[in-house]
Amino acid sequence: MFQKLAQLQTCCPPPDLPRDILSDQEWNSEFRAIGTRLPQELVQLNRTYGTGHFVSVASPTNGSFGFRMATVSAYAITRLAELREKKLKRKNTFPVPLYFEPGGLLPIGWIGSGIDLCLRTDGDNPDKWLVSLLLATTNRVDHLSLSVLDVALALVRGELESELFPAALPSKKGYGFKVSGEPLKVWHAG
Repeated sequence: MFQKLAQLQTCCPPPDLPRDILSDQEWNSEFRAIGTRLPQELVQLNRTYGTGHFVSVASPTNGSFGFRMATVSAYAITRLAELREKKLKRKNTFPVPLYFEPGGLLPIGWIGSGIDLCLRTDGDNPDKWLVSLLLATTNRVDHLSLSVLDVALALVRGELESELFPAALPSKKGYGFKVSGEPLKVWHAG
């Protein structure tokens, strides 16, 4: 894990003054609120970068991405409610189970203007959970064989490809990290 984090820092340096780095106690509160521990990679990503997002040099709107860390429980709960509403409207076409369902997707971030970065909650060890990309507007999902840090590293290197990506991805033009607070992003389920 720490080797991947070091590689990510080489490709996209963290801020000199990261913001909203959670303490162990604050992470435990997030875990309790969401009902599960989350991968240690997400915790270490927060300790290195703080809050903010990775901004694509080539396409800031469609190519940028971020993981909700300081507000992951509130974000996940809100986004899950919106996704459940979509799933109820499209019972026969919605492609995946959602957290708390066995192996359900747990949203923890975003790519561009509509792709959910989700953990597949398969098994009892969150450190082994892999990432799935969900494009809920078209009921499509891409189950990756990558962890949180694998995905971040592949995105900043311009190596991650997915049928869900807009034309701006993958991008080898580079990324910067923009420090910001994490207001709860409001998604519209309609």
